[in-house]
Amino acid sequence: MKSKPAEFYDRLAADYAVLTDDTVRRPAAARFAAALRQRHPRARSVLDVATGSGLFALAAAAAGFPVVAGLDPSAALLAQARQTASQAGAAIQWLVGRMETLAERITDRFDLLLCMGNSLPHLTGPGDLERAAAGFRACLQPGGVLYLHLLNYPRRLATGERVIGLTRDGTREFIRFQDPPDGDGLIRFNVLTIDWSGPAPVHVLNSVPLRPFPPDTVTGALRDAGFSSCRIHGGLDFAPFDGRRADTVLIEAR
Repeated sequence: MKSKPAEFYDRLAADYAVLTDDTVRRPAAARFAAALRQRHPRARSVLDVATGSGLFALAAAAAGFPVVAGLDPSAALLAQARQTASQAGAAIQWLVGRMETLAERITDRFDLLLCMGNSLPHLTGPGDLERAAAGFRACLQPGGVLYLHLLNYPRRLATGERVIGLTRDGTREFIRFQDPPDGDGLIRFNVLTIDWSGPAPVHVLNSVPLRPFPPDTVTGALRDAGFSSCRIHGGLDFAPFDGRRADTVLIEAR
């Protein structure tokens, strides 16, 4: 089933932690948030755009940022984020909204803005990337910093790599994979759920279109939106970027 991002993630919300391998992502998010505290000791406020179930917003709060907010179009994922934050005693503001309408949804200004987990490619419509970039700029304090984390699509498309991840929860498997680009340059991101609990396996396929942005397209849009400098890292550990080997791209824009 092909759908808009909010509908896609609402349907997968109950299994989101498993299919995204939360046991691996949570420690990585904690390390990244701790690194941000070291790199930006004067920063007090963080906005996590396309926060999903709140992974990076929660990590930012745990790392000691006094003001944290998370925004996402999926009400079901935000409900999970609120519950997790309540259990952790974290005071985080949760907002329903899309990143391409960020400037209309957010009136506060933040020191740091995050857009993680390959969220940016959900901007598939004409002008969506430019509107999002302008919203990112508008929501940052003077001197604020934006971090965008997405897959290294040029490498993936060049190698024909389609499988993104495989996880299992008891009798169920979750296979994340992408289709080749269509005539409009979009790829289809798929989550195939296989339930082995019955006499025969049951398959459910959920899909959503993505635009596989190369890093230079993203940095170009950010510069056009008023960001003065952009750096490209090879992942959440701020490693040097090698386009032939890096699985993900971390863009830092000031």
